[in-house]
Formats: sequence, structure tokens, C-alpha cells
Amino acid sequence: MNKAWQARLDRASSTQDVLEVVSEFLSKWPPGEREDIPLDLRPGAFESAQEVIAHAFTLVQRLDGTAKTDPELHRMSTFFTKASLRIFALDEEAALASDAHAPPARSQRGGSHSSHES
Repeated sequence: MNKAWQARLDRASSTQDVLEVVSEFLSKWPPGEREDIPLDLRPGAFESAQEVIAHAFTLVQRLDGTAKTDPELHRMSTFFTKASLRIFALDEEAALASDAHAPPARSQRGGSHSSHES
């Protein structure tokens, strides 16, 4: 995968940004090279991060050659794997930010005004 695409994914600050990078990556894919990808693995348009992740998983499952014997499939699977990793990282960052802004958890013990009899 071209380092410029990795840099673009690294700069993505939202899953929507990742989807835009994916769309641009696919639009730049030369038609002749796209034909080297098995028909059932050629990506279409992606509307959600989950679709990108699912496609990465499908591509990796189908790899059976090497980068030398199946270069286009390897290139595409590498890009989609990296895009998926960026989506996971963004989701984790969002979850951590959400936890940092959440109010402290309240104690679940019985009432706070319990009295002790002696």
C-alpha cells in the first residue's frame, strides 16, 4: 500500500473521514488492475464503517497467494485492513473521551443514611 494512503488514513479524525479516504482510494484504482480482483471481492460504495470492516475481513479470508502471485488482492486487502484498524482506533478514542466526560458512577450500596444500633 502506498504510504500516502496510510498517511491519509492516519489523519482521518472520524469514521466519515475514513469512508471518504476509502471512496477516493477506490476511485483512483486503475480499471485494469481492478479486473485482477475476483468479481465477488470488488468493492462497491461503502455507506458505513461496518461495511468497510466486513469487506476487509472478507478480503483477508480469501487471501491464499502471496504479494507476488496476487499483488492487487494483497494491495486491496492491506488498504482495507488499515482502514479498519483506523476505524477501531477512532471508536476507541471516542469511547475513552465519552468515559472521561461521564459523571462518576453512584454507589449501589443500600441507602447512604443507614444507622448502626449498638
